[in-house]
Amino acid sequence: MDTVVRYGGEELSIIMPKIPIEKAWDAAQRIREAIAEIQFNDFSVTVSIGVSQTSKFITTPDKLIRYADNALYKAKAKGKNQVVLAGLSG
Repeated sequence: MDTVVRYGGEELSIIMPKIPIEKAWDAAQRIREAIAEIQFNDFSVTVSIGVSQTSKFITTPDKLIRYADNALYKAKAKGKNQVVLAGLSG
């Protein structure tokens, strides 16, 4: 079962157990595109998303969050409104 939680001021986390990283990236892209299509009266919103997964190097919740957070900041640095996969090795 997927779980969405608020993490920090403007950050959300989506936990999607037992799916390949490519499927998580696809889901993140669909979410990003859907949000970008929403038009408010005089503004629109975009999101930057970092995607991470557990691995032999990412074995704790703290590491998982750190890798996802680093990917998020890379997405923002690369111009925002995009999805970036975390480097999954140590």
